[in-house]
Amino acid sequence: MALYPYLRPLLFESTRYDPEQAHKAAIWALKQAQKSDVILRMLENMHRMNLSGEGVDLLGIRFPNRVGIAAGFDKNAEGIPGLQSLGLGFIEVGTVTTAPQPGNTKVRIRRFPIEEGLINSMGFPSDGYRVFKENIESVKDAIRVPLGINIGINARTLAYDAATEYAELASKLCSYGDYLTINVSSPNTPELTRLQEPEYLESLVHGVVVADESCRRRIGKSPRPIFVKISLDLSDEAVTQVVQILVEAGARGIIIGNTRAHFRPDTLPSGASLQGGYSGPQNFDRALSLVRLVKAMKTNLVIIAAGGIDSGVRARKIIDAGADLIQIYTALIYKGLPLINECRRSLV
Repeated sequence: MALYPYLRPLLFESTRYDPEQAHKAAIWALKQAQKSDVILRMLENMHRMNLSGEGVDLLGIRFPNRVGIAAGFDKNAEGIPGLQSLGLGFIEVGTVTTAPQPGNTKVRIRRFPIEEGLINSMGFPSDGYRVFKENIESVKDAIRVPLGINIGINARTLAYDAATEYAELASKLCSYGDYLTINVSSPNTPELTRLQEPEYLESLVHGVVVADESCRRRIGKSPRPIFVKISLDLSDEAVTQVVQILVEAGARGIIIGNTRAHFRPDTLPSGASLQGGYSGPQNFDRALSLVRLVKAMKTNLVIIAAGGIDSGVRARKIIDAGADLIQIYTALIYKGLPLINECRRSLV
């Protein structure tokens, strides 16, 4: 794994015209690894650490450690056993949509190696819930860490139809996942960020909570905790209002937060395309500030921090600020897999 800093320039150069190809290669590699129990065991042994006290119980779920991978990496739930072998404490898959859709026009990922960030305008490319469900079903007996399912709306769905679509999608995926995440914060799907407004959010979240309770009761299972992923672009006042709505609507957790459409580092090269959401270490301070804000409200919401966490030091800092769990994604592109265990070591 120490070879990654030397291999990264070659990987970046070979995919510089379409960085999405590097992502596809990573998913392909995970799928190939999953075909061999020997390879999976080898990966598990490479990433195994015997750290006492790193497990945590939250919302009736046992997390073997606090470090997870954010939604967006494994959009179609194709690589769960492979990801699990890398030492992650939980995995969030998706964003999945009801109907298949290609997402936005390519090229839709742009890397900025100096800033160690990227801008994406993916727009929820998804194979649809049926394929997503089949992928989980095919490996469900092998899943040993908590699984989150991140759900979204199709690009043509209007804001006033979103609550129904989210509730129906939660029901269609009733048998899967340890928790659900409602994604209302990606800047790359029309109408989506409007759903963070009070006019839409309370009925939407409550609808998913009720749909989940109903469908889980029918199959004899306890309801899944419902999380909501918010935007780091929201003002403090808006976040305070969102948190109050989530508590009233029956949500159990919040993810802070999604990529930023209204922030760009000053150092980005001139002429760089700015359409889409920015992710990178520069988002950390905003994520940290919002974690502190939400924690100070003294609700029972579980907080997952996701934004700019690129080191064990930052992982420790945001957990100390009040986050219960963390998620990483963009930093893995620049730091490689050793980042997972670096963060784990920092949290014990």
